[in-house]
Amino acid sequence: MIYYIDKEVVKDAQVVTIEFSKPEFVGDETVYTTILVEDYKESVIAQKQALRFEYKGIYADELSIDVNVKIIADGEVVKTETYSVKEYAMKQLSKSSVPAKLKTLLVDMLNYGAAAQIYFDYNTDNLANVDLTEEQKAYASAEMKDVVSDATTVDGDADSINVKGVSISLQNTIIPYVRFNLGKHNVEDIYATITFEEDGEVKTVVYDSNDFLYLFDDKYAIEFDELAVTQLRTVFTVEFFDKSTNEQIGDVFTYSVASYVAQALETTTDEELKEIVMAMMIFGDSSVAYFA
Repeated sequence: MIYYIDKEVVKDAQVVTIEFSKPEFVGDETVYTTILVEDYKESVIAQKQALRFEYKGIYADELSIDVNVKIIADGEVVKTETYSVKEYAMKQLSKSSVPAKLKTLLVDMLNYGAAAQIYFDYNTDNLANVDLTEEQKAYASAEMKDVVSDATTVDGDADSINVKGVSISLQNTIIPYVRFNLGKHNVEDIYATITFEEDGEVKTVVYDSNDFLYLFDDKYAIEFDELAVTQLRTVFTVEFFDKSTNEQIGDVFTYSVASYVAQALETTTDEELKEIVMAMMIFGDSSVAYFA
């Protein structure tokens, strides 16, 4: 959620923050999680000076929940309101001035959110797309574009690092987790790189052993959180290296989020999983179409 404050409202304040409070439904109880956001960027909205705050705490199955927003200037609350991603999307969809590509993106996003709610069985009495009119529903992408698996593995030595697969976070930001076994190596003696293309340039991210997520025994994972929703078809390559020699060791693994989707659609019998991964890819592709 991107939240803008009219600079005139807080122009004399030395310190401006926003407190975001999000409800979480646990059984029959509602528990609130509160985050104070202190960092902002100066921006211009509708020819007015504004302060731009980012709240990153909303998951895919939470697009329809109401987030409480409290603007604080020099310790004093100057404004409170309640807002949701769904409310923003529905307001944009109601405007004739909003371009069709953005409406498609918004409807695909709400459909993805609804699929996530159903898959995770969360707040299903208030689906993100439930209030779409027939006219608004028609803006949705007609179908998912074809997906193919880019998954390849160049095997290293049997007793070296072996990549065991990838899991994808579907509930919050779309994040691949690359799982691997250490084999004969000690975790502190290795590092990994993930290489991919972004905006026409090759980018490499280095992961030290301190960045690895411990699973159990000699099993670890890399949280590859560099991809935006526009990069679900971006192919990335994972390699491992010996710290002392910089020699490449173990498996070389190539993958993409689209690879996960292709494999899931081919192998799973879980219809709700199929629905959420297809909705995710549709949302990703409409994001590419809009931002291209």
